[in-house]
This record gives sequence, C-alpha cells and structure tokens, in this order.
Amino acid sequence: MSKKFTRIGLVGAIVFLALSLTLLAIQTGLSEEVGAVIFSKKFVENLTIALVIVIVAIPEGLPMTVAISLAYSVILMFEKDEVLIRDLESPEKMGQVTEFCTGKTGTMTSEDMTMLKLYA
Repeated sequence: MSKKFTRIGLVGAIVFLALSLTLLAIQTGLSEEVGAVIFSKKFVENLTIALVIVIVAIPEGLPMTVAISLAYSVILMFEKDEVLIRDLESPEKMGQVTEFCTGKTGTMTSEDMTMLKLYA
C-alpha cells in the first residue's frame, strides 16, 4: 500500500508540474506583462508545490501507524468482547474474508468443510 501511495504521489507531482509549466509558458507567450522575474518566481513556486506533493506522498510512517492501530484494536477487542488475539496480523487477515462456511449451529469444529449445494 505504501508503494502505491508513493507511485500515485510521484505521478501526481509530475502531472502537476507539467501542467503548471505548460500553463505558465502559455501565459508568458500570450502576455507581455509577465516578465522574467515573475516567470522565475512562478516557476519556483510550481517546483516547490510539486516537491511538497512528493514529500507528502511518501508515507514513511504508514507501517508504524497500521501496527499501532492494529494493536489498539486488539486491546479494544479484548476489553470489550473478551477476544484474545496472539498475532497482530489476524484482524487484518479476517478483514479480507468475504465468506464463512459454518455448520448448522454456526460453529466451526473442523478445518475441512465441503459444500454440498449452492443456492444462487
């Protein structure tokens, strides 16, 4: 997830910089009032904004934030629902589950279950 955010941020910064420089070049070509001083000032501003986008897009603290939030949720699950979890990755894996197969009482007594019929 961190790599995706980084890529999205880099692409966004490049697109922003390209568009802003294009608009600045068009504005400079159409208006004679925009001099070299104003052009260089706006160029530096656009470059600074693109750099800020790149810096913000790289989430260095994301893994630590996810670990802290998982630990906090594990503590809440223990205090509220009396559920004890040994592995912090378990709640994350359970969030990826889309379907449960249980017996007629709702309990899961063995790891092997077979589906006999499917009702669609």
